[in-house]
Amino acid sequence: MYKELDEQALARYCSEKDRMAEDELYRRYAARVHTLCRRYLGNDDDAMDLMLETLIQALEKIDTFKFTGDGSLYAWISRIAINKALNL
Repeated sequence: MYKELDEQALARYCSEKDRMAEDELYRRYAARVHTLCRRYLGNDDDAMDLMLETLIQALEKIDTFKFTGDGSLYAWISRIAINKALNL
């Protein structure tokens, strides 16, 4: 069920603290966010730490996410990662 959810529905379920939806968010975005973090930080260990911090923050703040169309959830999560990377 969760694999078929669009971003808006996934964000809604995550805001309701649905554990399966949170797992799906991780499955969908962890690798992409890790790659983004590695580009900014240059090493894998720091990138992994930042990716995890980013996804934790995204889940904590998911109720502030505003859906604007396909791709906006990843863009929102990416912005969190970039801001965190720039502030290191």
